[in-house]
This record gives sequence, C-alpha cells and structure tokens, in this order.
Amino acid sequence: TMPCSVCFEETAAGSYVPATSACKHAPDVCRQCFGQHIRTQVGEQAEARCASHGCGEVLQFEDVCRVVADRALIRQYEVSLSRRTIHALPHFYWCARAGCGSGQVVEGGPAKHIFFTCSACGALTCLRHRVVFHVGRTCDEYEAEARRREGEDATEQYLRVHTKRCPLCSSPCVKDKGCDIAACASPHCRRRRFRFCFRCLCDMAPVLAFDNSYHKPSCAHYFAPQHDPASSSSFSSSSSSSSS
Repeated sequence: TMPCSVCFEETAAGSYVPATSACKHAPDVCRQCFGQHIRTQVGEQAEARCASHGCGEVLQFEDVCRVVADRALIRQYEVSLSRRTIHALPHFYWCARAGCGSGQVVEGGPAKHIFFTCSACGALTCLRHRVVFHVGRTCDEYEAEARRREGEDATEQYLRVHTKRCPLCSSPCVKDKGCDIAACASPHCRRRRFRFCFRCLCDMAPVLAFDNSYHKPSCAHYFAPQHDPASSSSFSSSSSSSSS
C-alpha cells in the first residue's frame, strides 16, 4: 500500500493509475480523489487537469474515461468539452433566454447584426450585450438605462449602510463623524432641536438630562438605571406638556 497525496489514506498500489500519458511522475492520487477532483473542475466549467501536486497536465477525454468510473460524470465532462469547443468558434453566441441552452454562429457578428433569433426557441439575443434583446431601445439607450440603474442601486446601498431613519420624522440621517448622537436635518426636527442615538434610535433628551439608562437595553451605551424614579417621571411629565 501507499498513501494518496490528496487524502493521505493508505491504498493498494494497484488502485493508482497514470492520469495522462504526458505525466512524468509516478501515480500518487487514488481513484476516489481523482474522481472528486475532476467532478469539481467539471462543475466549475474548467479544463480538467492532473490532480498530482505540481503537474497540471491537461486530461484528454480518454484519460477521464480511464480514471473515472462514474459514467454520468464522464457524460458531463463530454458535454463540457463540446461546449468549450463550440464557444471557441468565431462569432458563436449562446441564446440569452434562461433555460434555452442553445447557441449558433452569427456570420459577421455585431459588425453586421444587432441581434439574432435563436433557431431553437425563437428568442432574440442582443449581440453587443449578450442579453435578451431590448426591444424598443437601441444599444446606447440600453446602456444609459443600465448606468442609471447602477447609480440608483449604489445610492440605495449607501443609504442602507450609512444612514438611519429619524425616529421622529423618518428622514434619512447620516452620523456626524465619530459621535453616536445624530441630529435630524429636517425642518420639523431642527425646530425642535431633536437629537437621537444613532445606534438605538432613542431620544437623547432624557439621556442628556439624566443618564444612559434611557438608551435601549440592546444599545452599547446603555447601563442600568442610576436616576431617581421621581425625577424621571417629572421629566416625562414636563416633556409631554412641552410637546403638547
């Protein structure tokens, strides 16, 4: 027996086979590991290569048939090889309709045609963008719309990551520098001089008047109450009366 260079399991020496006729090293990967190696490469639509460390020789179809016992995997690799060969043809394009999987050569390519009609499903594919054809829009208009959508998505992502909704008026607010006290810039909140905690969204007025127990318990700034309950109730009463 000898250890496999991948799984390190002791395996009978007879179970090791040369991956390709071009390999210069002794066989050192067991069939099971080699099969898994090929399965991974086929799944990634990559070119199957020898699994031995430092080798990298490309496996021909007959090599895969000799090394792998899984007939379904061999068929999958055969399809993968065929697709790569077809894809290398000049002006070959895949149909962009989801689930079609067909493709064809379009003589002249984008220099002569804007789109092609799939001979299998009849869908139109834009040759310039390789998407389902944008009927009613030129390629330039399609690109302009895509750029606008990207800008809108970037703005939405920024607002989602860097802003919080004001708990009083729901306007988006950005934290000022490193401080967690946020001041809403909306006219309504500016008149009231409303400030809130950027972490837990609590009103900062009682926090500044008493202590950090007015933060939400889940907030990093919260700690157990230290204030006098009587003072707290009087603050709440005065706040209610001032608000009204």
